[in-house]
Amino acid sequence: MLFYDEFLKKLNEEKFQVNEIEKFSPEIKKIIVGLGVSLPLIIIAIAQLYMAKIDGNVVRIAFALIFIFIGVKQLRTTFSYKIQIDTKNKKIKFMNVNIDLMKIESCTLKEEKVGKKLEVVLDIITFDKQQYIIPLYMNKKVRFVWLIKTVLVDAFKIKK
Repeated sequence: MLFYDEFLKKLNEEKFQVNEIEKFSPEIKKIIVGLGVSLPLIIIAIAQLYMAKIDGNVVRIAFALIFIFIGVKQLRTTFSYKIQIDTKNKKIKFMNVNIDLMKIESCTLKEEKVGKKLEVVLDIITFDKQQYIIPLYMNKKVRFVWLIKTVLVDAFKIKK
């Protein structure tokens, strides 16, 4: 992740071509971390099932089912982080949420504590007072923020 000041400098210098639909997926570092958690859990669950078959122990089956559930949930979370910006219709599709960019009161780019780390996030507030905080975990962060900035113009603010 770029430091916040460098990120802002890059944002002001870069110019991109606007496509009708832009898609953003998680950066490779986040995918590796997600896989590093979920795959070992699933492997442990399979080993527990095998040992339960040999021993006939019901407790091992319960642990295996719990590990499989947690591992699959982590995999789903890792690969469901997708953001799509439709610049023609001015909409953002983020996971299961559709945000109409014409109904946004303010959009603030700022650093915020997410978990234990400071991350760059977009804080979006709509006219009906719904708040969406989108952490910038995706690849092409500068392009994403630049697109939002060009679409929202007056509603977009940068907090330093």
